[in-house]
Amino acid sequence: MKKLLWIVAALLAASVAAALYGLWQYQQALAKPLALTGPQTLEVKAGTHAYRLVKSLRSDGWVEQNWPFKLLLKLEPGLGQIKAGCYAVDEGMTMKALLADMAAGKEQSFKVTLVEGERFKDWQARLAALAHLDFRLSGADSQAVAKALGLPLVEGQLMPDTYQYRCGDTDLSLLTQAKDAMSRYLEQAWPNRDPGLPLATPAQALTLASIVEKETAVPAERPLIASVFVNRLNKGMRLQTDPTVIYGLGDDFDGNLTRAHLRQATAYNTYVIKGLPPGPIAMPSRAAIDAVLHPDKADYLYFVAKGDGSHAFSKTLREHNNAVNRYQRGRG
Repeated sequence: MKKLLWIVAALLAASVAAALYGLWQYQQALAKPLALTGPQTLEVKAGTHAYRLVKSLRSDGWVEQNWPFKLLLKLEPGLGQIKAGCYAVDEGMTMKALLADMAAGKEQSFKVTLVEGERFKDWQARLAALAHLDFRLSGADSQAVAKALGLPLVEGQLMPDTYQYRCGDTDLSLLTQAKDAMSRYLEQAWPNRDPGLPLATPAQALTLASIVEKETAVPAERPLIASVFVNRLNKGMRLQTDPTVIYGLGDDFDGNLTRAHLRQATAYNTYVIKGLPPGPIAMPSRAAIDAVLHPDKADYLYFVAKGDGSHAFSKTLREHNNAVNRYQRGRG
């Protein structure tokens, strides 16, 4: 009888020891960080089962065993209600913490900066390089994109800024953010413009702002550049700005602007046409729009690049020619 009791006691002790060891393993597995070589982005497709995801991550070497997490999902079934999306997985993160993020839908967000002064085709190239974006407008020309956005044209109609998106968002939704941002800004800025501007509509303001954006890389010069163009428009002078010529040439421009190009008739060549071109030539920033709607009060009619990014401004053609000789021809 004593022998039987010893056997039962030994078996019971072994069972308790095994249970305690299993509990220890379970706790160790839950506390152990995922085996990562660096921060990762994990994309979870719609309909993915939580345990199947754990098995996949074990195959990838992120966890060593499946059973602790199978048990976890039975004990805490809410962790199994994972949501589709992209999730940030940082070094030191545990599998339980990752499951909690996925069950709560704490998706990772991504950023893209759409730069002022660039053309829409440049923005398209930026968007095409983004990861985790659903491309609905891939290969679409600007007219098709404008139609999708409900705009008459797309150039100049979208606000340069940094935008956030999540896994599965579309390029159309991202561009819609930029369209809405521009619309909101114009609604606020246009009614507060300076009186007497030679601009009849917000669309004309965007066109002139795009020219100002392309003409200077010095932020402080924008209002002064804008004043030159406003003065020329008020006097009936042609704008004579090189960026409009380049835009009108399109893909034919090889980087070398010639005198023949300045004489070439296009709808955008402001050496040939009077007034503003038919639309923007780039994406203008808030600062460029503000400069056009509130230009400096100056009498300048000309400016020339000084070679350091800034410009020399002149009131008369004689002063301008002297500045050209000095800064462009090295005769000053």
